[in-house]
Formats: sequence, C-alpha cells, structure tokens
Amino acid sequence: MTYKAFVSGQPNGSYSSEQDCMQFYAGVGHGIIDETCNHYLHGYIYTDTSNTKAFYAYMDTHETNPGRHQTLFFDVVKTNLRSAYNKHSGLFTSPDIGIYVFAWTLISDLNGYIYSEIMINSAPFGSIQTNITYGFENEDRRIPSISNGQLKGIIEYQAKHENRIRKLEQKFRIRELKQDTRIRELEQKFRIRELEQDTRIRELKQDIRNHKLNQADRIRKLEHTIRIQSKQIEDLIEDFTNLKVNDAFGLSHMNGTVSKTSDIIAKQADSNELKRKHTRSYGKNENMERMSDRKRLFLNTNPSSMVAFYAYMNTHETNPGRHQTLIFDEVKINLGSAYSKNSGLFTSPDHGIYVFTWTVVADEYGFVYSEIVINSTPFGSILTNSQDVRDFHTVTGIVVAEVNKGDEIYIRTNPNYPIKGRIVSDSSLRTSFSGWKIDDIQKHNT
Repeated sequence: MTYKAFVSGQPNGSYSSEQDCMQFYAGVGHGIIDETCNHYLHGYIYTDTSNTKAFYAYMDTHETNPGRHQTLFFDVVKTNLRSAYNKHSGLFTSPDIGIYVFAWTLISDLNGYIYSEIMINSAPFGSIQTNITYGFENEDRRIPSISNGQLKGIIEYQAKHENRIRKLEQKFRIRELKQDTRIRELEQKFRIRELEQDTRIRELKQDIRNHKLNQADRIRKLEHTIRIQSKQIEDLIEDFTNLKVNDAFGLSHMNGTVSKTSDIIAKQADSNELKRKHTRSYGKNENMERMSDRKRLFLNTNPSSMVAFYAYMNTHETNPGRHQTLIFDEVKINLGSAYSKNSGLFTSPDHGIYVFTWTVVADEYGFVYSEIVINSTPFGSILTNSQDVRDFHTVTGIVVAEVNKGDEIYIRTNPNYPIKGRIVSDSSLRTSFSGWKIDDIQKHNT
C-alpha cells in the first residue's frame, strides 16, 4: 500500500470554507485530503486550534494621504483566531500572557518613504523605514528593510525578555536568601527560647525543692511546738489535780480542827458561844472563797464574763494600700460583742490581759506588711512574703497585751512599706483576726 501526501486538487479549503482536518481516503488511492472537522462519516486527523492566537489582515485600498502619528487600519481580515484583532480600530488585544511574533509590511509609493513603528500599550517597540527614492531599480531593498525591522524588534524583545528573566531570577535568589536568613533567625530565637524555658524549669524545680524543704522545716517546728504544748497541758492537768487534792485535804483538816475547837469552846461560858460560832463560820467561808478564787484563776467558766471573738475576710482584698485598716467582715464568734465587723475595731469592754492573733495570706509573687494597733500605736507586726516563689504564703502574728477598758485594737497595713498583690482570703486560705481575754486585772490586784 502506497501512501501519498495530498492527492491532486487537495487541499482545497478556503477562508470561507475552512477544512482544518486531514483524512486518509481510500477512494482516491489512499491519499490525503483536507476535510471539515465536523464530518461524522469518516475518521480524520484533527489539530486543536482552540487555544491558538493568530491573525492576518491587510489594507483593502491605498492610504493616499498618511500623516504623522496615524494608526494604520488593516481592514481586510483573513485569519483571526480567538478574535483578538479589531479591523475597525486596527488594534490587536492580547487574550493571554505569552510570547508573540508580530510582523508588518509597508509598501511606499514611487519616490516616497514611510517611517512606521509597532506599539505596545502606547510605547514604541519596533520600527522600520520603507524608502523608494530612485525608482524601480531599488524596489528590492524594501524586503531587506522590512526584514531587518522585524528582526530588530524580535531581537530587542528577546533581549528585554531575557533581561527581565535575569532580574526575576535575581529577585528569586535574593528572596531565597532572605527566607534562609529569616529561617535561621527563627531557629536561633527558638533555641534561645528553649534555653530560657529550660532555665525557668530548673528554677521552678529548685523553688519547689526549697519550698518542700521549708515546709518540712515548718512541719518539724510545728510538731516540736505541739509536743511542748502537749507537755504544758499535761503539766497543767497535773497541777490542777494536785490543786484539787490539796484543797480537799486542807478542807478536811480545817473541818476537823474546827470541830475540836467547837467541842472545847462549848464547855466555856454561854457568853462566848456566839463569838466562837461566828469565828468558826468566818474561817470556813474564807478558806472556801480562797479555793474558789484559785479555781477561777485556773479556768474561767463564767460565760457572762468571757470576752472572745474570731472573724475573717469573706473575699480577697484586691487592691490594698498603705495605712489601711483591714475589715474582717465574716464574724464566727463574738462573745461580749466587742468586735465590730463594720469598722474592724475591737473595743475592750474591761481592763485585763488579752491575747490577739491575726493571719495574713499574700498572693503569688506578692508581699504584705501588717501590724496590730492599740489606740493608734503599733503593738506588733508581721511580713507575709511570696515575692520569690509562685505560691501563697501565710504568716500569723500573736501578741499578749494589757488593755484598758475602751481601748481600740485593730489590724492595718504598715504605713511605711509598700504592698504588692492581693490579700488573699477564700475557703482554703483565710485572712483572719481573733482575740480573747485571759484574766481581769482587778482579780490579780485583789
């Protein structure tokens, strides 16, 4: 089987009757003919031109009087794929970004010349000169002039394109270098942050160890205090037991003596009997009263004479200042009604010996200087300090004072030192104030 190219008379397509596909046709000796691409009876070879941009147009008549800066119209359009060329305006509008080749041919009149240029967005991109000065003998020079103009435009465009590519490559390399530098900086910052975090973790672990050691030391001290207090309680119980035994023994001995004395005196004159009875009764009552006083000194169990109170802050003191009276507004016990939750003042109802204690809880990384005041005079002070650790610290102060009737006792922040953070008080950590009377001064004086 012999295949030929196009058979005789083929291709025979035209602009008005496009035949853009090829077909192997057995009826003409297995030759190739051109065919329309919508022919459905036979197979064909098809080239997709849907994305091709191309046009060809020429002037239908002479331009008899061309002027400067005049747009030339090529009004006969032979090819216009994608319809990008407008014969009315003479403009080709690019439908896509890409590399294009443009060619234009001008023929000047005899003894005439034309300077022309191709424009891209109002900017000259290439130019040619068509010159026929000496007649037909130089007519062949038109084609070299046109070819040189086209070549010059293509070379200039290619040079600009290559220069732009080099600039883009340079920008890309610079951007890559900047990105690499930025990545290195971020990696360095990340390493520094990791080191800082590791250092902070080690510091926190050390703080935790120190805190545990401090807590263990405090626990040991508290256990030692508890042992001492337990021993004191045992000693007091023993003293109280001995006191009861001694009182009972003394009372029994006194009663026996009085009985014997009464028997002897009964034998004396009747005039002295009343005196003896009075003396015996007085001696017995005096001893009983002394024993009762000793018991009351040891343990005051008369509720009417007891003075005691306990109160705490119901919420945090969020912004304490210097020289500020602390108000303990939640009162749990107030025997004698001497404490005022509105003013924070305890007003002594009697002259006596009192014990006062107050507890202040400092916020994390905070500190509070506080003091107990009796009639505007500081009597004791404490510092609650959590500044160096992330923890709540609790400190309790306790004083024993001789207080006159009408004296005012209260807790305030120190006027000479600053405060950092809140004063904490909640269900797990209470900032509190309490006090109680342990004895009256009058009894000791009596």
